[in-house]
Amino acid sequence: MARQNRCAVRTSVPEGSLRESFDESGSRTLLFGKVKIRVKKILRQIRFFASSGKESGRKKSMTRSEVLLAILAASNGRPYTPVQIQKAVFLVTKNLPNLVTQGANFGFEPYDYGPFDQSVYAEAEALSQAGAAEITRQEGTRWNRYAASDRGLERGAHILDSLRNRERDYIKKVSAWVRAQTFESLVKSIYDQYPEMRVNSVFRG
Repeated sequence: MARQNRCAVRTSVPEGSLRESFDESGSRTLLFGKVKIRVKKILRQIRFFASSGKESGRKKSMTRSEVLLAILAASNGRPYTPVQIQKAVFLVTKNLPNLVTQGANFGFEPYDYGPFDQSVYAEAEALSQAGAAEITRQEGTRWNRYAASDRGLERGAHILDSLRNRERDYIKKVSAWVRAQTFESLVKSIYDQYPEMRVNSVFRG
């Protein structure tokens, strides 16, 4: 199977606490080194955030499609690159293992750039055909961008509202975090926390 959608181009980092600025002289490596410890600390906080707190169970069962739509909706319509949506779904389903209660869950395996599951894209395509998601080509690249449509935002908001507070907050936190990363910092941070996911990696950052 072609691997063209299994990685993403580098994306700019929005304003925020994790912003990295790169000049044209190749200072990316130096600056990444300066924020490496901070990024790892934040990822640890995200990783363990989901296990804190005790609340009553949610009222409805959830499919993996609904989990994906909740993640898409958590960005309020802002798009995800392929690497961002893959890592967001990985973190959410890894650290909220009981979130999917109906049907098959996602099954991530180590791939070229860490945890990957082709069914993330398949579910996104199904959501797009149902009018709940928008898949667009990233300008100047061969990679897609994934976002909730207006209908998807409404449905996704209902799904998020049906979750426990800690689950909803965790999904929103992961959504914001992955979208604030460069390609390099996101892949490297995942490897630092989940070293078992780098066994087949071609990434040398």
